[in-house]
Amino acid sequence: MKRHLHLVLSSVALLSMVAACGGNDGSLAVPGQPSVGGTGSAPVDLSGLPEVSELGSCTVTVTGDVTAEWVAAGGAASVGYGPWFEGPAITTLIGDTDETFFILDCDGGDGDGDSDGDGDSGNYVGFLGQNEIPIPMAPATYVISAGDSLFGSSSDGPIGVLISLESTDTNWKLNGAGELVITEFDSDHIAGGFTLPITDAFAELNGTSKGDAVISGTFVLGNPN
Repeated sequence: MKRHLHLVLSSVALLSMVAACGGNDGSLAVPGQPSVGGTGSAPVDLSGLPEVSELGSCTVTVTGDVTAEWVAAGGAASVGYGPWFEGPAITTLIGDTDETFFILDCDGGDGDGDSDGDGDSGNYVGFLGQNEIPIPMAPATYVISAGDSLFGSSSDGPIGVLISLESTDTNWKLNGAGELVITEFDSDHIAGGFTLPITDAFAELNGTSKGDAVISGTFVLGNPN
């Protein structure tokens, strides 16, 4: 049975709903958040990132027992941040569009990812603000700890991750600490990279495993508002 996630794309629809608002700037603080203002454990090389659209792009590579590559275009369906929206906060399914509202999607779908109705949601990595913790508009490193979730995300910390890999017939979760490194973040754009060690989430249940892999990526995404 295919267990790919339809819910991972809900954040894309959410971004489209609020994209009509304009952006502004600001400086926010995250009490107790480590590494805010830093640039991560290693520099992120953004020089080879293709310009898929005028609003930037996200490039993802999967290596290990599963391999994949894709490039996602920037735009309103790819990135959203509360302080980028003008006007009062809007209440959405994942909270208000304030400093806790953060979505960064690298969606490899080309419009045909589920054309056969088999539940295959395509290649997708999405980062989502959680636990009502403010995300500062500043360079920072976010460590995403492995947890028991079958969907890739941890339950603690300010940012979680959702993962779907096309044609693997399983879900994937972190099997070690992942890292989202934001090297540039202002009222106009966000840039950085990420590294996520993953494993077959249903290996214990099924008695067999699709194996382990590492997802890495870089992004430069403009404020679409």
